[in-house]
Amino acid sequence: MSPAILVSEAPWAGYVSGLHLGLDLITVYWQYGQNKSNDSSERKWTVKIIAYSDVEPTYFENPQVKGVAGRVVIGKNDNANNFCMRVFEIASGGNTPRHSHDWEHEVFVHSGEGEVYGEGQWKPLQAGNVIFIPGNEEHQIRNVGKGKLVFVCLVPSGAPEL
Repeated sequence: MSPAILVSEAPWAGYVSGLHLGLDLITVYWQYGQNKSNDSSERKWTVKIIAYSDVEPTYFENPQVKGVAGRVVIGKNDNANNFCMRVFEIASGGNTPRHSHDWEHEVFVHSGEGEVYGEGQWKPLQAGNVIFIPGNEEHQIRNVGKGKLVFVCLVPSGAPEL
């Protein structure tokens, strides 16, 4: 695993909780903190960049889940207070479990072809699609393509990270 790279420190106003750059699935986020002068009117921001593939995956395989690898790329260990960002890879013919829960998902499909189950039906998805899954909606994602289906999924803090 390669170390995180500290890119810059600068006094900026406001709060940025996260940003995802899709080309190489490089994860960038800003972490809020006090500057060295302890002047509360100025803020210090740190940017961390990692390749998602440097994070060790957790593999899921059971009667309800087939061929799924998940990685927490930004989460509670990063002091991310509002969201958790995960990257999932689903092998050809694989699927997540069909399930529902109280929290919503925001999903960006990076590569591959698949289908998402929601509102009682399957809908096609492909690279570049954005999906919103509201809380308490039964949902599932499956790979119907020949290659890996890779997507980024955000959930609010407090939800299980994987």
